Amino acid sequence: MAAGLAVVAAGCSDSGTSVEAGAPEPAKSAISTRPPGTASAVAASDESLVVAGGFNVVGADATISADAWRWQKASKQWAALPQLPTNVLAVGAATVQGRLFVVGRDCNGFKDVGRPTEDCAKSVLLELVDDEGWTVTDIPTEVLDASFTLGNVGALDDRYLLVGPEGSPDISFVALDVREGRWSTVPQPKLAANTMLVGSCFTNGTFLGYANGTISSSAGRADTLTFVELHSDLEWSEPVSVRDIKFPQNNSAALCTNGALTTETNAGVSSIARSQDSGPPTVEQVPAPSAPVAGLEARGLSSLGVVGDQLVAASAAKGAAVQGIGPAPTGQVSLAVVSGSTGYLAYEGPPGELPSVETVEVPA
Repeated sequence: MAAGLAVVAAGCSDSGTSVEAGAPEPAKSAISTRPPGTASAVAASDESLVVAGGFNVVGADATISADAWRWQKASKQWAALPQLPTNVLAVGAATVQGRLFVVGRDCNGFKDVGRPTEDCAKSVLLELVDDEGWTVTDIPTEVLDASFTLGNVGALDDRYLLVGPEGSPDISFVALDVREGRWSTVPQPKLAANTMLVGSCFTNGTFLGYANGTISSSAGRADTLTFVELHSDLEWSEPVSVRDIKFPQNNSAALCTNGALTTETNAGVSSIARSQDSGPPTVEQVPAPSAPVAGLEARGLSSLGVVGDQLVAASAAKGAAVQGIGPAPTGQVSLAVVSGSTGYLAYEGPPGELPSVETVEVPA
């Protein structure tokens, strides 16, 4: 257990095990000098875009990247942040209550680029303090077994930091209540037998996901798509299913923006699920876009995509699957993420240089 972490058993609730997190002192570190590596952790807010860590690949070898940067919307410039601890492989990041968190694995290093977590012993939480250094605490093994690799990381309701353990049959997330400083577990949603979430996203402080139904062995398509939402009380909604479909369709990407998740489920027809304050998401069948959606690079489901010569997002208005928000990008987009009404497009630059960034308005 990391120094400074106080773990106190708090019994069980409907959401599972609950333990308290400690508050260690931050360790000052050197300011970043190089761009973050491949598969860096990303956190977007209305004011800034943060990229941190990842790994650097040279041939068949990989090393952990410790560098972190923040692009400020006001100045339209990158600012170097303190380096992450060199033993932490950053997996995901999120801003909650104005506080920047990075979730990662404590690693001794790794050789196999295809399996970078074999030498990573445990999961850790980093928090940036005063732009001077990072606190580091273990994520308590009472809520997250150290053997699990990490999947989705994001913010729910600007209160919870959610961390998804990949492959857990029982737990969908471990959740840190940032206000209370307490970790708890979130069970898997109640889905039909032999189904599991295959697509999911954080959008506008909510979390939406979908699960496949029976897959036809001949066509390789699902006949049912089931949508669920995780609410701010850490309870899953009842599932809402769309039946008699042939999913996926048309090589069209799913998009997740504006508290909505949209994907083409039949030829010429899209299903769009919209989050609700309570109860299940509303699901509407609407005309599909005129051409397949090409999703732009993201950490998970795409926030933004391209249809023809238009940059698009999931539609905020009923009756449509997507809405145009501007012309299609002309450069190579290495990352496209959305926070609130701000979309960030990062363009790949020369090796060793930070990407250029532009913002677009995403109407709500």
